[in-house]
Amino acid sequence: MKKDVRTAWRKLRDDLREEYRDTKYAEDALTELSNAYSTLPEDEREVVDELLGEWALASDDLRFDALFLIGEHRITATIPALRRLARRLEDSSDAMAISKWGLVNGIIGELTDERHAEEQ
Repeated sequence: MKKDVRTAWRKLRDDLREEYRDTKYAEDALTELSNAYSTLPEDEREVVDELLGEWALASDDLRFDALFLIGEHRITATIPALRRLARRLEDSSDAMAISKWGLVNGIIGELTDERHAEEQ
């Protein structure tokens, strides 16, 4: 099942990106992906959460989508992947690395605050 969920989620993401690629409403692909995430059963959501952690560490294209969904849905399971990404960005010579680092650390801060609030 895990592989099927991962494959289906990647296909959905790719299909939505393709559908909206040449429109002025490209951000609607993320909205639809977010809506789809909201309807996932818990067991599938856990698989997708793991996948989003992997996407956060992948290419900028996948990373952008992952960071959006992680922030939008407060996916605390991805904190370890986000911390790895932040460390990687700290060592990067990419001109945009500092901006990306700030974004990632902002998400980590929000997720960490939320996780601490839930524990109390």
